[in-house]
Amino acid sequence: MPAFDVDAFRRLLPGGVSFAGHQGALATTPPLIGDEALAAARFSEARRREFAVGRQVARQALAGLGRAGEQSIGVGRGRQPLWPDGVVGSLTHTGDVAAAAVADVRALRGIGIDIERDQELAAGVAEAVLRPDEPRVDPVVQFSAKESLYKLWWPIARQWLDFGEVAVDVGADGALRYRIDRAVPPEFRRLRAAWLRSGDFVATAAWIETD
Repeated sequence: MPAFDVDAFRRLLPGGVSFAGHQGALATTPPLIGDEALAAARFSEARRREFAVGRQVARQALAGLGRAGEQSIGVGRGRQPLWPDGVVGSLTHTGDVAAAAVADVRALRGIGIDIERDQELAAGVAEAVLRPDEPRVDPVVQFSAKESLYKLWWPIARQWLDFGEVAVDVGADGALRYRIDRAVPPEFRRLRAAWLRSGDFVATAAWIETD
């Protein structure tokens, strides 16, 4: 399987972001700390390992901000990671690829990242994810872009955002542009997003710089 270019994803992100990524199987499942173990208590073994690798790269990314330590990264009501005070961030994992991006709130208001396998969406998924008036430009990128937007949206807006409320324009220049058909928090006027294709994966990121 062609490798995912972790460094290319790192370069996609804005300044001020600390990024960590991992690809490959691990001999053992990384340890979970505190509330993480409670959150994963009912997971299958495969899902628990995915979750644990995500928490491991999250701690590596936090170390890049000078926030090293054995701190628990719990799960919030919107399924978002619960970062330390003064930090915003996002996690993504699919199969044996995991990545985390974190930043000080003085640099970013929020960030969402996502990695997906570069394959045709399962039957019915494209219809559920893409609006009837949304061109099928690159469905897996559009799906990933909406995942990244949701990860950015929830911690700021604290409201559910349906796939049907968002349309995505996939730019050949690597940019993503969103149309959100609902009232949005004023911070979203500064929304920026980008995407890349690497190996057997696509990756997307959406972020808002602090004013």
